Amino acid sequence: MTDQNDQNTPEVPSAPPTPSSAPTPSAPVPSAPAFSAPSSPPSAPQAPGSAPVPPAYDSPAYPSAPAAQYPPAQSYPGQPAPDKASYGQQPYGQQGVQQPYGQQGGQYAYAPAGPPQSSGLAIAALVTGVAGLLVPLSGVAAIVLGFIAKKRQPHAKALWLTGLILGFAGTVFWLLYFAFIIVLFIIGFSQAGSATTY
Repeated sequence: MTDQNDQNTPEVPSAPPTPSSAPTPSAPVPSAPAFSAPSSPPSAPQAPGSAPVPPAYDSPAYPSAPAAQYPPAQSYPGQPAPDKASYGQQPYGQQGVQQPYGQQGGQYAYAPAGPPQSSGLAIAALVTGVAGLLVPLSGVAAIVLGFIAKKRQPHAKALWLTGLILGFAGTVFWLLYFAFIIVLFIIGFSQAGSATTY
């Protein structure tokens, strides 16, 4: 049974040995940085408000990288195999003079823009069409200006079409209004004439 207790009890470590003489801690003494004398004498102080000139530094020397080795380009069926001479050329057979930046060449070139297109007649048709709803004969002017603008300024379709529609609407409104007034006068005069004969 004592053998079992000896196996189950942990062994107590012995105390560390004590040094005979305690070493004195010594802090490392940093060495003074090495400065070199400037290659040029210091310049005169700069005027206030001017930007300081940064000192000139030598560029560090970097080791040269080894040349990259790439696997040969893969060609697909129906395509010619690429060769090293064609590297950097334009793809898809677009050989020729390199175009300057911002200029398109070939079939994708755009025509230069012409002078700005004016919409004066179309605007006049629109304005007289709106006025045609308030002033009796302005609708007729809107119709005439709208048809002229339709032939001369097709790019301003929204303006001249609106002028035409408002011109016709104003003209029809004023024709119906005047017809109603005329009918009222006829009815009024006919009743007035029959009332005086009794």
